[in-house]
Amino acid sequence: MARCRPAARRRVPRPVAGAGVPVAQRRGRRQHVAGRFRRRRNGCGLHELLCAVARHGGSSEARRTVTRTPTSNGVARCGWADGDDALMARYHDEEWGVPQRDARMLWEMLVLEGFRAGLSWRTILHKREAFRRGFADFDPAKVARFGPEKVDQLLADPGIIRSRAKIEATIAAAKIYCDMAARGEDFADFCWSFTGGKVLRGDGRTLPVSTPKSEEISKELKRRGFKFVGPVIVYAWMQAVGIVDDHAIGCFRR
Repeated sequence: MARCRPAARRRVPRPVAGAGVPVAQRRGRRQHVAGRFRRRRNGCGLHELLCAVARHGGSSEARRTVTRTPTSNGVARCGWADGDDALMARYHDEEWGVPQRDARMLWEMLVLEGFRAGLSWRTILHKREAFRRGFADFDPAKVARFGPEKVDQLLADPGIIRSRAKIEATIAAAKIYCDMAARGEDFADFCWSFTGGKVLRGDGRTLPVSTPKSEEISKELKRRGFKFVGPVIVYAWMQAVGIVDDHAIGCFRR
């Protein structure tokens, strides 16, 4: 007997995305999405822009920066701070790039930069007060005494980044800080020793993701037991605490 051949399947063409939508409307949608991306990009902090470059395979080559002049008050700021986030603008105007010589504050900023790993600085900045409440105003002596119950309490705190690894790294960092102090080694002197106490000044046109100096500091921090202190994180910290002045040309803070 002759075998019956199955009937051939009829291919149904897949619908083309945007089919039936007028060209002008499709173009408008694309422009809307692009506009949202630009606003998101321009409104984010420098720290996350740098780390986004690193996460997506960027090298340590310098990246170009821009300076804008907001129409609200006519103050020229670095491009990353001219968005509609007042807290980010205030952070830029009053803290970012200002040489920080206080040991405890240098440690606090290093810890916060560690919590920012993989996230945006905007997120950390808006949670900073909650972090301070949870970590005893970043008093290293108090944080060093945190035990398992306190860790569980922090993990249940929605106001902070609830990462066990980062919380435990912070407690370990507090113990290292206290050990250094017990040996007579001031944390501020340690931080500034890598530049001889001097501020490194960028050219105002380009921004590196990391530098040989941040790699050097990162290596030493890791040797001492600190965690979440890779070269990219360390360079962002150096900018934040004023070890590096990377304000753009035209910025009123330069």
